[in-house]
Amino acid sequence: MTTLHPTVQLTRNFRRLLVYVLFPSLLVSLLSGCMLLRLKEDVSWLNSATKISGEITGANNPEGVIVVALVRAGEHQNYIPETYTVRYGNGPFELLNREGSFYLMAFEDQNEDLRFQAGEPVGWWGEPTALVMGEESSQADLNIQLLDSAQAKAELPLLYADDLPPVLIARDTINLGTLAKLSDPQFDTEAGVMGMWEPVKHVQAGHSGLYFLEPFDADKTPVLFVHGIGGTGRDWRHLISRLDRTKLQPWILNYPSGASLSMLSETINGLLNELQVTYDFDELAIVAHSMGGLVARDISNRNLAQGRRATVRQLITLSTPWGGHAAAQRAANAPISVPAWQDIAPGSDYLKQLLAQPLPEPVPFDLLFGYQGNSLFLAGNSDGTIALNSLLKEQAQQQARQLVAFDEDHVSILKSAEVAARVNRLLLDFPAPRP
Repeated sequence: MTTLHPTVQLTRNFRRLLVYVLFPSLLVSLLSGCMLLRLKEDVSWLNSATKISGEITGANNPEGVIVVALVRAGEHQNYIPETYTVRYGNGPFELLNREGSFYLMAFEDQNEDLRFQAGEPVGWWGEPTALVMGEESSQADLNIQLLDSAQAKAELPLLYADDLPPVLIARDTINLGTLAKLSDPQFDTEAGVMGMWEPVKHVQAGHSGLYFLEPFDADKTPVLFVHGIGGTGRDWRHLISRLDRTKLQPWILNYPSGASLSMLSETINGLLNELQVTYDFDELAIVAHSMGGLVARDISNRNLAQGRRATVRQLITLSTPWGGHAAAQRAANAPISVPAWQDIAPGSDYLKQLLAQPLPEPVPFDLLFGYQGNSLFLAGNSDGTIALNSLLKEQAQQQARQLVAFDEDHVSILKSAEVAARVNRLLLDFPAPRP
């Protein structure tokens, strides 16, 4: 028999409050010691992880596929990456990993098969020099100069040994392009609660990833659906059931919503780049709910910074707290705090930078919100969960192509036939591909 998290054993109405209402200071007092211990363990893991960053130079193609990877020290002759990210051309990169000693490598994937082969520009940080994860919270300026094959072969002969297999890129715990159904266990309520309170466990349990609901079809526009805090891809079942599946293909982002939003966005943008390399799609729309709208905007910002290789061409958000949530500020100061709460606290550095740069004019941003509902914990008008002055933050209004109000609350907006019809129309009016 599966043991449910203590929060899932609460009544249905309170569980709905737990998953959707950002009132952490109240929730923390109601959670069991077991849940807080699990949160403490995951936060400790995240805090002890090392973020490494640097810049790639020397790429032959300014839009070429660049794979940046950490390879466990002592095993670099096998070239099996511990973790990696995909980006385009010269520029910055970020990776997060924990415990162990690693080499940092990068190569220009000229034939776009996500494998290193002789003849492709490649480079290492240092000589290569081992990086020890966990000694510091961050290691910056780990810049890598890509070398042509002749120079690389002279400096890194092991890389070209006759019996060396090509670099194999493989993910063990994050699903990417995996076919799924919304009834699958990774979309259960328990998995969403785990994603908020135990983000590391969510990844380790195999719940995280970007799922397809049907085989990839090059003739259909991909639509990435991004849930809110504590949610799962199943939150979109009503809207997806009314989607024009003859022209649109839904992709589901199932992510650990309690993790740092900037870390999530960087990782997800890398996953989208990897999918683009695999399936060669040109255009992508994003539809997001609640806090997921913040993640979606961050993904869009990072994706569009790639220039001509950018794929995000449309953003639709539902009930997103652009101005944050006051309760998150109180929770962020608690001894044990979900990392995402620090990002959605009003005035956080994350929120300040999110809307600092408007989306390019060819990328339409539609802001949808509900105005029905009252909250005992919020002053003034709200949708029952988020204050309207946060849903309608001035910067977000100014950047939106249109604002559309619905007589719905924070949760019912996902089940509204009117909202589903409007989103479907907006997606079918998707801008034509750029020349």
